[in-house]
Amino acid sequence: MSRPRRPSIAAVMEAAGEDPTGVPDAVVVPAPRWLARRWAGRIAAMTLPGRIVVAPDRYPAFVAGEDPELLRHEAEHLRQWHRDGILRFLVRYLADYGSARMAGMPHHAAYRAIRYEVAARARELPE
Repeated sequence: MSRPRRPSIAAVMEAAGEDPTGVPDAVVVPAPRWLARRWAGRIAAMTLPGRIVVAPDRYPAFVAGEDPELLRHEAEHLRQWHRDGILRFLVRYLADYGSARMAGMPHHAAYRAIRYEVAARARELPE
């Protein structure tokens, strides 16, 4: 039995009525069970270069184009990875989080203060 074909971010964006222009190519996949258990409903998706990993409970709506806010958020992360490169993205992401934690912010507030997350949240609303 073969694996089901995983949609591209462009196909998902088009299904949602979004313009995929300027969004780097990526495949959309459901999170494996071990990762979904670790996320335990706290994380909806994670973007890596060339791949968006979506929590299993959000995956069907995401690939059907029915979760446009999350789609725009993750598409922005693809742009960030592409623009800044893997090393710069990771260093800045972790430095922002670490600086916020060192300043006394709790985990969730420090995560929300990461410059890449701030920019991605700003993209969640339709233009």
